[in-house]
Amino acid sequence: MGISEINEIENGNKMEKINIFDLKDLSERKEVVKILTENENVKIEKIISTGQVTDWQESDKNEFVILIQGNAEIEYYRNRSCEDKNFNANENIIENIKNTNDMKLQLGKGDTVLIKKGERHRVSYTSKNPCCIWICIFFD
Repeated sequence: MGISEINEIENGNKMEKINIFDLKDLSERKEVVKILTENENVKIEKIISTGQVTDWQESDKNEFVILIQGNAEIEYYRNRSCEDKNFNANENIIENIKNTNDMKLQLGKGDTVLIKKGERHRVSYTSKNPCCIWICIFFD
């Protein structure tokens, strides 16, 4: 039996093949979010951004982010009294001169970052061309 002939996995759920570079849902006006899989322990999303940014947010889950394509910037709200050696050692982080409590992490194709549970952040930039393709894994 060939791989293309396998329609179901052992637990009876149908297998769905996707291509991470499929842009058929691409929108210049809004970010596209597709939940690839989720259960009580983990959620995996594919997100396509074309210049969209987000408001400040804090999640009750850890979020491992992979930028597959494009360029982006994640801005963190950081309290100066809070020391995080791993965060401060990253050469892609630049201090935001306008607000001394903010730090920005510049991401390019293939970069990953772990956003810890409760860490206040926002996406402050996403490239339009090429669009940003993200994989986000949410977990405890």
